Amino acid sequence: MVMKTIKPVEILLVENNSGDLREFSILFKESSIPNNFRFVGNGDEALEMMFQMNVFSDMPRPDVVIFDIHSFKKDEWNLLQEIAKEAGIKCIPVVILTKDLSIKEEAEKHLSCPIHSLNESNGLNEYKIIVKSVEDFWLSKHE
Repeated sequence: MVMKTIKPVEILLVENNSGDLREFSILFKESSIPNNFRFVGNGDEALEMMFQMNVFSDMPRPDVVIFDIHSFKKDEWNLLQEIAKEAGIKCIPVVILTKDLSIKEEAEKHLSCPIHSLNESNGLNEYKIIVKSVEDFWLSKHE
């Protein structure tokens, strides 16, 4: 049986909590899929990376973005609208970490990409669900 080579998934985590970052880093390192796990600490850096600007100009665009929505400033919802307008990034799947499900509804107003919200209060178990979802999504894309 010939194994199909899977291109590594480019994962971007937007997180300003070092404990959460550490957990995600470990889980993606142990992931069953090849991946390039990257992180930034705020929404401005995330947008620069998604638009491949400044220090991120040579980096590939992410295939999946995981946002701790609380790392965004309130006025950055307008920047999310810019993501939705850009053909190259508007369909990047986004996972939003939040305790407030109304934030998912707000994000859906601004983005045309798939939005998945997960309750960040469950910690490691929730993070494992996120990693498993990314694995399943990526594997299904490459079947």
